[in-house]
Amino acid sequence: MEAIEISGKESLTDNSKRYMDKVVIYMFTATWCGPCKNIKKVLFGEDSIIDMEKRDLIKILKIDIDDPQNSDLNDCFAIKSLPTFVINKTVYNKTKSINEFKKIIKFSGGDINVLVNNINKTLEDHTLFETNGPNNRK
Repeated sequence: MEAIEISGKESLTDNSKRYMDKVVIYMFTATWCGPCKNIKKVLFGEDSIIDMEKRDLIKILKIDIDDPQNSDLNDCFAIKSLPTFVINKTVYNKTKSINEFKKIIKFSGGDINVLVNNINKTLEDHTLFETNGPNNRK
């Protein structure tokens, strides 16, 4: 599993749309952040804590808070500590008749168990996509 590096709002929007068929995790991080480094080791190595069969259902978008192009994103998501994760999924908006992203949960900290539990809960609490519309990307 690899993360996609995000640089700017347009990059985040484009990649979020590209992966609407996945649970998308925004990972706010920094190169100097110790807990961020520890999380990266267990998320992205060969021995990733994410089960092999679940890796295809998840896409991680990594947002470096020190990248000047990401300053708007830091403000928009009210990033106060690192690492911060925002888990999103696609839902069908019946009123607008379109699929759109919905934030499921936002949390911060370097506790691996909290990260794994939130990912697993997101994947188990619902069918991966609550989509029924004409642009369903199942």
